[in-house]
Amino acid sequence: MILYNEENIKILSVKCSRPKMNDRRGRTWDQGTIIIDGKEKTVYLDTTWGFYCYFVENGQWYKIKMFASSFEPNYDVDPFLNPSYKLFSEEQICPV
Repeated sequence: MILYNEENIKILSVKCSRPKMNDRRGRTWDQGTIIIDGKEKTVYLDTTWGFYCYFVENGQWYKIKMFASSFEPNYDVDPFLNPSYKLFSEEQICPV
């Protein structure tokens, strides 16, 4: 599934299995929120070694990279921002 942020930058979300969310080897997990198409979603992230946010959409788990600074265009998905980060399942037509 391709998601878009408010600047119409594509953010790839990949189907995955539910993360184990255990605390093995000092791993810690936290949760935040993002908004997809106006609906608030809980996202889970590994705060020790994590690079992905995990969320459920229509009963299926997905993961998205929290940031992409080494690729163009750059983006940063921060589920701890207030208000929550807004994503869209379709490209938004923004007036220039």
